[in-house]
Amino acid sequence: MHSSSSVTGRRGNLKWYTQQVAECGKSKFWQQALRLMIEMEGENFMPDTIAYNALISACGRSGQYEKSLDLFARMQEQRQVPNVVTYNGLLSACQNGKDLETALELFEAMKEQGLSPNVTSFNVLISTLEKSNQPDKALTLFEDMREMRLMPNVVTINSLIGACDRCDQPERALIFFDVMQSQELTPDKVTYNTLIRALARSSQNERALAILESMQSQGLTPNTATYHALVSGYERDASHASARLDPSDYTSLFETSYGVMIKDCQREGTPQRALALFDEMRERGLTPNTAATLNSLAQASACVEEGRQQHDRAEQIYQLMQENGFSPDAGACDALAAAFAGAGRQDRVQELLQAKRALEYTLTHFD
Repeated sequence: MHSSSSVTGRRGNLKWYTQQVAECGKSKFWQQALRLMIEMEGENFMPDTIAYNALISACGRSGQYEKSLDLFARMQEQRQVPNVVTYNGLLSACQNGKDLETALELFEAMKEQGLSPNVTSFNVLISTLEKSNQPDKALTLFEDMREMRLMPNVVTINSLIGACDRCDQPERALIFFDVMQSQELTPDKVTYNTLIRALARSSQNERALAILESMQSQGLTPNTATYHALVSGYERDASHASARLDPSDYTSLFETSYGVMIKDCQREGTPQRALALFDEMRERGLTPNTAATLNSLAQASACVEEGRQQHDRAEQIYQLMQENGFSPDAGACDALAAAFAGAGRQDRVQELLQAKRALEYTLTHFD
């Protein structure tokens, strides 16, 4: 095979192929990168470590973790020497493939080869341990990281807070949060959401809400995961009241949480889950507090329910809209009208058709 000393950067030589494989790898185009690798070998060029690293990373990030391991074996057969980047790509692939055992073996193999794991290496393995429900080992690995004088970053701390959450150590999670701030690292949404969940799950709702306020003061907008974390705390200790929020504030917070999750379900194509969340809300005495949530529920019902069940659901949703002064959007008008038409409720059908015409007029008028 040709050696790398003859490259010129033009198409059809080692440098060109390596660059193209690397670019495909960055974009997760693993199939295209693999085809280039095969073409490269067909041209009698031997892929180097850089090319293998790019392809291993592309396969790993695309959920092809077994392909990453196959490429690593092939790389060794061709006597290409792996480096820290190689192993980090393999560790990430194992994380995505939920293969903790192989990840641990690769981490040890890296050290046996005389390579020093870097912050990325530790981050990936700590996160893999945390997600594999082995939080104690994740925390122990962090101590190894400190002994190597490697400075943790936001990704490291987020995984450690997650590990503390899994092993019910909220106080330790707060310590890691303080460490992050003392090192002038900027917490992100993952940081706040994980810490809120750790505190809420241990019935420390007041402290969880204080962290929520801190999150908002930093200009970060709470998302579905934030409210879901708070809901988990509410489930464990519904009687625990915040010194700053009265029960009505809790109700609004959780109604908002459910509303966001319902809209997410409808957008992601899981209407049955959206309806299940609605039923769960009603069982807890909660009511959807936005028109968008009720519009999503109307369309979700039309997707999966029929007959009497669809009519009863339509009646329930339409009454809630009327009670709260909400107007159905065009999609909800169609879904509700179809449900009422199937039950012979022409009065409701006419009301909804009129509402849709009024909506269309308004939209046309303002256009």
